[in-house]
Amino acid sequence: MKLFKEYQDLLMRREARVIIGRHASNFWLLVMVLTATFFSIAFSSGSMDYLKEKMNDPFTNWVNINRDASLEKIGILRDSLENESIRQRYLFDGIQTEINASLDLVSPSGKVPLFSILYYEDMGSDLIAAVLSEDNVVNGLSIDADSISENSLGVIMTADALEHLGFNRNNPPSFVDCHQKAEGADTLGYDLLDGDYVRSPLPLLAVVKRLPMNKEMVSSKYLYKQLNDDAIDKPFNMNNEKYVRKLRFFVPEEVTDFDLQHIQTVLPDSLRNSAYVDATEERVQQRLLSWKKGHIMSVEVGFPGTPVMAYCTVEKEILKLYEGKGVIRVYDYNESMKETMEELNDGGNTRNTTSDDVISAHFIRLDSIRPFERYVKQVSELQIEMTQVNSKENFNAVSVMAGILSVAMVVFSIVCIIMFLVNMLQSYFQKVKRNIGTFKAFGMNAAELINVYVVILVCIVCSAVVFALFITWLVQVLLPLMGVEKDGFNYLCLWNVTTYVATAVILLSTIATVIVVMSRMLNQTPGDLIYDRG
Repeated sequence: MKLFKEYQDLLMRREARVIIGRHASNFWLLVMVLTATFFSIAFSSGSMDYLKEKMNDPFTNWVNINRDASLEKIGILRDSLENESIRQRYLFDGIQTEINASLDLVSPSGKVPLFSILYYEDMGSDLIAAVLSEDNVVNGLSIDADSISENSLGVIMTADALEHLGFNRNNPPSFVDCHQKAEGADTLGYDLLDGDYVRSPLPLLAVVKRLPMNKEMVSSKYLYKQLNDDAIDKPFNMNNEKYVRKLRFFVPEEVTDFDLQHIQTVLPDSLRNSAYVDATEERVQQRLLSWKKGHIMSVEVGFPGTPVMAYCTVEKEILKLYEGKGVIRVYDYNESMKETMEELNDGGNTRNTTSDDVISAHFIRLDSIRPFERYVKQVSELQIEMTQVNSKENFNAVSVMAGILSVAMVVFSIVCIIMFLVNMLQSYFQKVKRNIGTFKAFGMNAAELINVYVVILVCIVCSAVVFALFITWLVQVLLPLMGVEKDGFNYLCLWNVTTYVATAVILLSTIATVIVVMSRMLNQTPGDLIYDRG
């Protein structure tokens, strides 16, 4: 037994050098084949990662239907889509109505860019949850989706829109300024912009990567109603003494000294004893929630006869006292207006669908989109926004082709390796068959010889795999250092499931090939091998 072990060790040491060829030519040829395979897999995986990021649209299953003609059509369609049988037929489980508009905001430098905005009926819908999903929110800068109410006055902005406004996407403000007309508001102490306009702060609910229909902002229909109220004392008309006299401030959570004791230090003697500081009622807190945690605090001073300008002085002194700490003067914009959302949601009878521009339907699966498109045209002659669906279908097609390419390259590599091993073993066997016959004559059986060659070939292939993986990984690391990348994505992504599966399949194929080929060639007597009678 010890003699056979020595024969095996001798066979492995000497024959391994013969098998890998002169100057290890067979080994390096194998490395080249494997490197090409791993390069193909890594490029395919890197390309798919890039496409997934570009196509990572959390709103794909929300299909938009735009109003492009009669005002009544969107209402007719909505009534139809609320039918349960229609939902089951076309596999969608909810709809959302939206108003497509624009909104002016004021930048820190005083410029007034125009932003596109969608006003949603339901700020607690699955669509808003998708907007505020972890993958879509920038650096966690978002309010909790469950805390947004239908009466929220806040806006959700894309990071690009925020930068266009003049802010850093990684350090956004808690409130952004709306550009609102307020003729004569300077008589109440407001600083006017462009003659008759003032800054009206709106809570910033979140900073996100993308929004449905590539809009720059979204908000609630409640805010839309407030902005477009036609009353003389409409909510966003800042020329209103009630706003001046009701001192409300957003106070970040980390500011712990916003209290009466500190506020009194900046108040005039005539107002100091009448001052009162407390948290604003819950309904106002909910309307003015921001992504930044904090509280809406009310400061009450003075008496019914206190001049308006005294409140302006108090406001400026408080802001000066907490300068640099994120304290902001805010407004509820609800001093003279009914709860408009009650009118919108009164059993569906008083809902004003003629102001809606878009209906979004949430599909459980996208299988029935094409029949649904035909149904919408039949009922209302409206068009479905199919860009997202088309893109998703194209992405799926590219994904399938990339997967087929990866599989094809792995299969091609395995075929090449098998042919390489078969030719190499046959050529090698013709050279050493007499020696192998001698080993068999000394008592070493075919199974032991096959084990020897399995070990030799597996070691060679494993070494070649390691070299090929190292070369591919090295190129993957060097590409970004050389500036060869696309939007921050590497062209190569080596470490993935396909690489691991391909490596395992290559090793198993090697073992199977060696066993099959060597079994056939060793199925001869020692005499036939020694005297070349086969």
